[in-house]
Amino acid sequence: MRAVTKMSDWLALIVAVVLLAANAFFVAGEFAVTSTRRLQIEPLAAQGKRGTTAALWAVEHVSLVLAVTQLGITLASTGLGAVAEPAFDCASVRFLRSLSLTNSPHRFHICAGSGGVFTYCFRGNDP
Repeated sequence: MRAVTKMSDWLALIVAVVLLAANAFFVAGEFAVTSTRRLQIEPLAAQGKRGTTAALWAVEHVSLVLAVTQLGITLASTGLGAVAEPAFDCASVRFLRSLSLTNSPHRFHICAGSGGVFTYCFRGNDP
């Protein structure tokens, strides 16, 4: 039986960026379907604009399209959490070790908790 190997930091970063892009793609699709009206697309379809038949189909099948986008968002987010969390953990431990803050587990948790609170307070609640 083969041993499971850890993913390299660079590969984890590349996979995280790809999953983040996939997440953004599905979110954009969800917003596009929920904010588009049939009356906006029909004149463009009459002019023969490219992509209007797919857009009309999506507007007519909103429930199906939203289910697919939600599934895509869920899968991309789950994968992103599985890949990015360990990579971020390794990077943050390396950074804190360089500052000599991981000698004590209490210092590490205080720094990590303070960083999380700081990030939430100053960047996490922007509209």
